[in-house]
Amino acid sequence: GTEERTGVSIIGWRLRIHLGEALPATEPAATAVAFEARLLAEDPEAGGAVAPGRITLLSFPVGAGVRIDASRRVGDRVDAAYPLLAVVTACGPDRPLALGRLRRALERTAVVIEGGASNRTLLLELLKRDDFARGGVDDRWLDGVLAERTGAAAQAVVLLGAAAEAYE
Repeated sequence: GTEERTGVSIIGWRLRIHLGEALPATEPAATAVAFEARLLAEDPEAGGAVAPGRITLLSFPVGAGVRIDASRRVGDRVDAAYPLLAVVTACGPDRPLALGRLRRALERTAVVIEGGASNRTLLLELLKRDDFARGGVDDRWLDGVLAERTGAAAQAVVLLGAAAEAYE
């Protein structure tokens, strides 16, 4: 995100520092807004538990303002020790454009893990929330959203059970 926001290569500066060059006296100005989403082999329906398996489909979009950092490919086995599939970064001149790019990139991402799951649908749910789009969320926000989501899922199970009983 920092590189997209400022246009400054962090790796480039690490190399310069290693070679003895001093950091600039002032911080680079942010000229854009950037968001990152970590696509993981985790099952949101199981409380975010790691959901390993073999990747049978993995496809990412290409587009302006979107960067995909992924070291996985079809056929790879995802294990519990390292569930990261990719980091999807989107940037733009303002918050709505950057969020829209990230949302579209995740909508166009295809991932299937045989015997596992990914958090892609959860990420999309979070990005579509008005409270997140407006900003100002804090570190307790996600816990609250997940609690709401769990309650809604439990209610759906009860309704399905009642419908099945009524059908019998």
